[in-house]
Order: sequence, then structure tokens, then C-alpha cells
Amino acid sequence: MITFSRKKRFPWRPLLLPALLVILLTVLYFFHKKSQYGGILPLYCGAEETEQIPERLMFTENGHLFRNGETQSDENPRTGKYSAKLTPQNLFGIATDIPGVKAGDDLVARVWRYTEGGYGVLTVDGDWGYFHSTSNPGRVDSRGWEQLNIRVKVPEGVENGTLRVYCWNVAEYNGNVYFDDYAVLPIHDSLEYILPASSRAPGNRPDTSGVASLPVAGYPLRAHLNGVSEGITRLTLYSVSDLPVEIVGIANPGQRIAPPREKITLPPYRFERPPKYYPANFSEGGSHIFYRVEGFDSVFSEPILPWKAPTLARSPRQELFSDLKIESNDLYEVKGDQIRFREGIHTIQKPVIFPAGYEIYFPVNASYDFVDSAFFMSASPVFAREVKGHVDITSSDHSAKGFTVLQAKTKSELNYMSFDGFGTFSYKGWNLTGAVTFYESDVDMNQVSFSNNHCEDGLNVVRSRVNVAVNLENTAFDAFDCDFCTGEVKAEITKAGNDGLDFSGSELTITSVVVHGAGDKGISIGEECTVRIDEANIYGANIGLASKDLSQVDAGQIQTVDCNIGFAAYQKKPEYGGGRMKVEKWIKENVKTPHAIEEGSELILEGEKVNTK
Repeated sequence: MITFSRKKRFPWRPLLLPALLVILLTVLYFFHKKSQYGGILPLYCGAEETEQIPERLMFTENGHLFRNGETQSDENPRTGKYSAKLTPQNLFGIATDIPGVKAGDDLVARVWRYTEGGYGVLTVDGDWGYFHSTSNPGRVDSRGWEQLNIRVKVPEGVENGTLRVYCWNVAEYNGNVYFDDYAVLPIHDSLEYILPASSRAPGNRPDTSGVASLPVAGYPLRAHLNGVSEGITRLTLYSVSDLPVEIVGIANPGQRIAPPREKITLPPYRFERPPKYYPANFSEGGSHIFYRVEGFDSVFSEPILPWKAPTLARSPRQELFSDLKIESNDLYEVKGDQIRFREGIHTIQKPVIFPAGYEIYFPVNASYDFVDSAFFMSASPVFAREVKGHVDITSSDHSAKGFTVLQAKTKSELNYMSFDGFGTFSYKGWNLTGAVTFYESDVDMNQVSFSNNHCEDGLNVVRSRVNVAVNLENTAFDAFDCDFCTGEVKAEITKAGNDGLDFSGSELTITSVVVHGAGDKGISIGEECTVRIDEANIYGANIGLASKDLSQVDAGQIQTVDCNIGFAAYQKKPEYGGGRMKVEKWIKENVKTPHAIEEGSELILEGEKVNTK
């Protein structure tokens, strides 16, 4: 008997419709992305290539053109072979227009700047009346390059707008500025867009934060009425604008503007405290002062305050560093530009302050006890170079207000030194966070210890190059806080009230770290850090290792013991994105939750990508 069998059904037929749907959605998403911002973001320009078009030389990268290619220079690149050099004759550098901007778009513009006497700013200008400029760096590398950032959130009512992003050397200052590694990108784009320049070859110089700027229409100008006499209206003006402010005149709203009797342009405010006052006289009166910001055509106004400007006082720092008499005494000896502390045991009951221009030396086998709210503050580098003895800096009554080094021009070197029982610096509204602080002051530390410090940070280093081997014990909050720094760290931490290590905006290598007890995170890495960890052992922390806010962590061996969470990656601040971690080897014991990875962040653990929650 002959039998016939039915043909077998192909098992993929039920999957055909879903597969076609996925393909269709992918195509639609692709065209949606291409339609945003004219389909051109993200944009990068490393100033490496130029292209001649009719009457203009343009920078070019990835098929996109950027204006002012004639500023290309090989004198001082940050990466690659070239940067854009702006001079008093060529004021504008890398620039482009972003079309198709609409309400709800969220962009970041950023560029790296190196200053040689000029005053460089990053500026964004929207055709819907938006203008923002910043000169304030969010990150600084060891070569002196500073990263400028502006985040743009497009408001309701904008449709098909255009955003211009450009670099500018403000004409008021007679010097040069270099710009490199320019970028404009959507804030929500993947993390691979954040550090494209770091993959380029280094330039001729050896390689190694945030945005803070007042908008033009906010409150960049204050005008105080001094009085009216003999038909002359006399005002006192001061500006807190990043850019020069030109005074147009005064008037009542809706009336003709009366110009000043002499032309007045206020220079950019460089964050002096207090700002500088300028007199202005007008032949007519009015209730408002009208002004322009250099490079921007719109006229803005502020009401004239009907009272005299307050009397200017010196800033707290100016008070402390003024009228200093540096001469030998029972505590130290002065020889030329060297200040050498005396050997022995000393009790210090008043502030010790040194201006710039000296070198401060501590001898071995000496002890200095700061009591009665005394503190140490120096604008000169500090040295304890001997390795055969020890230097003890203590506060037996726990009242000392910090050990601080500010903007020292050369590197400090500390060996076999201890700091015990310190609080932080506070004086007339000038407040720091660290028991020991190095601010814009490079430092090497070897076998330096910090203990029983009762303030926000046991050790706080800001915008500095570091090479440290430190021990921190019994810190009230964060043990070691490192902000916008570069270098290497080796640390052992015992009993941190909050984080063991807290890094922000930094590029660091952790060769070895041991954390014995942290109230929150053993190691916290945020605000777009790039960190390599060779080995870390974390015992008794809420979270072992955290990467957040566009930070990238590349770790060798991580051990977590008695931790609630092993690894966490997430976005904390709205102006950033998620965090990224790669861990080659993980040793764990008694870890309740292995990892908490937020959508938009990434953890690759021992070669396997971990699913987000």
C-alpha cells in the first residue's frame, strides 16, 4: 500500500510576522534619528583636516564642515596634530550650525581650551532668542587644557530652530587661546560618543570640571543710582557676565534711550570677590539701563536700583593674604624663598598663612599641634621629603580648621606625614570641605595618613595632578574626595562614614585600594570620570563599586565582602547619562545583591554583559 504524508511545516513561519515588524520598526527609528537635528548629530571636530570651499577654508570631519579652518595650528594640539589657534586678529574658531532643533531637544556642546593670555569662551546661540556662553571649566587635565560644557534644553514653542555653537577669543584680552576636540551631541546618546578624542594619538605635548555661567538675559549687570545733580544722572555699574558688556544708555520703558556721556564697556567678570565698580554719567534720566553683550546684537535692560551701591569689602581670601609679614619666629625660619619649620614639639594657637613665592619645608621627627581653631593655609608648595622619620600634624582639642594648599605653582611632596583630629576651613562665608585640601596644587604623597577628621572629606584634592599612597581612618563622611584630577592612587581606608573613595570628573588609575567599612560606597566614580582599577578589596560597604553620570571604569580584580550591592551603574545628575563598568575578575562573599544596573548604563562582568533592571 502506498501512503502519502503531508509536507512538514517550516518552524520559522510563526516568527515571520514578528521579524518583519522588528525590521519595520528599526527602519522607522533610523529615519526618525536621521530627521533629528538635520540628521547630523553627534558632531565632532578635532581640527585635524581642512577643506577649501569657495572663498573659505573649513574644518572637516566625518563629512561635516566647520567654519574658520584658517585657525588650524600645529603649535599646541591637545590630541592629534592640530588645534584651532585664536588670536586678537582671529577671534572665532571652530563653529557650526545645528538645524532642525525643536522643543524638548536636549543637547550638550563641549570643547577643550588652552589659554595663553587670551579669554576663550564656548558660546551657543539659538535663533529663538537663546544665548549662553561659558568660560568656566568642568575638567582640567595635567597639561592645563580645560573642558568647557554647555547643556541646551530647548523650550516649548521652538519648531525647526537653528543652534549655532562656536568658540570665541574675547577681544578685550590681548592673548591667544587654543581650542580642540569640539563636540555637539544629544545628552541621551550612547556613552561611546563621550570620549571620541581620547582614542586619537597624543599631540606634541605630553598627555595626562560643569557648566556654570550666567545667561545674558538673567542678571549680568547691576546699576545703582548715586544721585542726580545739574542735569546729570550718576550711576555705579558692575557686571558679572562672562563677556564684555557695552552700555547703550538709560531710559524709561518705551522712550528714547539716552547714551552715556562717554562710551562704557565693562570687561568680563573673572569671579573676583567683590566685582569691580564703574562710574557712569548720563545727560538724561530713566528707570532702566540698556546694554549689549559683545558679539550679540540684542539690547537687554535691567532696572536701575534707586540706592547707592554698597561699600565694597575685601573678600575673605584677600583679607587673609593681605599685609602678611613673613619673617623668622619660634615656629619657622625664613631664608630667602625657603621657609623651614623648626624641629621639636610645637603648639600652634593662631593661623599660619603663607603667600605664593615660597617653598615650605617640614623636618622629620617633629610634631605640630593646632589648637584654638588655628589653621594652616599656603599658596606655596609644601614639602616633607625625608623618609627616615615622621611628621605629625595634630589637633589635640579637635578645633583645627584645616590644612590647605591653594593654587601652588609647583608640586608639593609629602612623605611619612600624619594628620589627626582636624576639621575643615571656614572663614566669613568661605568654606571648604576637606580636613586636608589641595586646590589646583599638584601633590605627591607617600605613606601619608589621615585619621579622626570630623568634616565632609578627610582628604580633598581638586583640579590637580596626584600620585598618592595614603591611609585614611575614622572619617566622618567621605574619606578621600578627588575632583577633576589626574594621576595615580593607592589607598587603604578604614571606617568611612560615607564613601571610601569619591571621584568626580577625573582621569585616574587606582593601583590598589582596600576599604574596611564604608557607610555608602566603597568606591564612588561619577561626573564623567575615566578610571582604571588594577585591584580593589572592599569589605563592609553598602555598595562595593559604583559608576555613574557618564563615567567609565575599567577594573582588573574586584573583591567585595559583606556588601549589600556588589556593583551599581546609574545616572544621578540630569546633565549627564548612565555609567559604564568593565570588571575582569570578581571575588565575592556575602553580597546580598550582585549588581544594580540602571537602563542606559552598562556592566560587563567577567566577559558577560549584565542585563539592566
